[in-house]
Amino acid sequence: MKRIYFTLTILFLVIAGMAYLYFSRLNIVAGNKDSALEIATQNAAILYRVENDARILDILDGQDLFFKLIGKEKAGLLTAVRQTFLSNPTMAAALEHKTVYISILPGNKHTIDFLICTQLTKTEQHLLITLINKRKVNENTLYAKISGQEGTFFVNIDKDVLLISNSSEALKVMPVIERKEDNPFVNFILSNDKLTKNSLANVYINYNILPELLKSVTPNINKEEFEALRGLNAYTHLSYNFSKTNIFFSGETTLKNDSGYLGLFLNTIPQKLQITGLLPQHTASYALYNVGNYSEWLVGFREWFLKQKGNTDIAERVQSQHTKYHIQLDDTFPKYTYNQFMTFQLRQGQKLGAVSLVNGDKLNQLLLDLSDDIDGTVRQFKEDNILFYYFGTPFKKFRRPFFVIKDNYLICANYASNLQDFIRDYQDNRLLVNQPEYTALFNQLPNTTSILYYLNTNEGAPTINNLIYPSFRNHVNSDNGLQNFGAFVFQISANKESFQTNLLIPSKLPTLGKDTL
Repeated sequence: MKRIYFTLTILFLVIAGMAYLYFSRLNIVAGNKDSALEIATQNAAILYRVENDARILDILDGQDLFFKLIGKEKAGLLTAVRQTFLSNPTMAAALEHKTVYISILPGNKHTIDFLICTQLTKTEQHLLITLINKRKVNENTLYAKISGQEGTFFVNIDKDVLLISNSSEALKVMPVIERKEDNPFVNFILSNDKLTKNSLANVYINYNILPELLKSVTPNINKEEFEALRGLNAYTHLSYNFSKTNIFFSGETTLKNDSGYLGLFLNTIPQKLQITGLLPQHTASYALYNVGNYSEWLVGFREWFLKQKGNTDIAERVQSQHTKYHIQLDDTFPKYTYNQFMTFQLRQGQKLGAVSLVNGDKLNQLLLDLSDDIDGTVRQFKEDNILFYYFGTPFKKFRRPFFVIKDNYLICANYASNLQDFIRDYQDNRLLVNQPEYTALFNQLPNTTSILYYLNTNEGAPTINNLIYPSFRNHVNSDNGLQNFGAFVFQISANKESFQTNLLIPSKLPTLGKDTL
């Protein structure tokens, strides 16, 4: 009996000791709260994190693509900031090995601002306050103004956080923002800390406020091009993979709560890219969706679809067509749809959609009564919203489209001429998959995916220029800006509760001249 009591006593002491250590550790963590991260995430839809380590910075300096991506002005200012703070040996030593956050923020009058934040000790605060006091505009300002050949930036210290920005307005706003005790974005970043801390650099995206950032870039945030972002409650973390020829990040996207249309793909099995083989060579952009088993996917989609405002009336009208045209659409589309669909846009702005089929000839026959013949090949649906009802958001704007079925693909457009142009390109083999840059691009990515967004910077330039404010067009069209890159690819693949995510921005392949042939 004494042994039992002795054992219980020892066990109690061990548990008590572990509890003490655990709660002591909690107090230490709470005492070292990352105020810099809290401030950096307040209004940031995109957050960049890097360690101020000489080894890491030397590696990143070996790739100038980042500077071309963000533009000459912002790149110059970031260089000026680094030179200012690292040229002073004492200051450089104080900031060595610090975690630095760079927030991308909406600015005034259609601009984008950056805000740099890093945590300080009391000793570092005193050192930097001396610098700020010497550079203050006047005694009433909270910030210092530092000017150089590359431009002007502003510096402030909010308690234990160093703040640097290209905008004095950003520094005026940040200290008075009420810090959230439970910031979901902060929690997401901290929960992925172990996965990202060994990376050269990391990017975090908060889709909840990404539309607010985009409003600084485009007056067209309510257009269909941004449909997938509206109301999206999700976060992405990406780790940088070094390359001298590409900007490549990989990581994970997590959907929260009601995850909308994208949530319907969480349990799908990623598929090989097949439907992209019909894209014309002048494709500017496309959005591709892999459903795996369409009949199974349709069950969840239909439940979600009917919960959306106004969709009940659409469902009733489509269902009424069963008796009107003597065709059971609920038996037809599940039976003859394969596993992929997409929407795409061409250089001149033409918008089309495509669905992969199991037996295109049979479906074409079944749709004869439900459509009108246009030219012997192209037909048009007689009723509205059929494709929207069976495939969802990507086909919302194809209300009563023209369509053609070729080689087990249904291709649709809002204008018959768009389909006629498409058919000529397809028959003459003028296709995107035949372009060397496109082939090289996808040789660098996994060959299976759930959802993929693609933008060609050259073919897409006219569309981008029409979407954005004039102040951003020089950067879009400059060879030292976005035209230095061939494309943007955002690839996500279902992984049960999240999406494995890749972001690839390749530099353009060099053009072969006559002497090189």
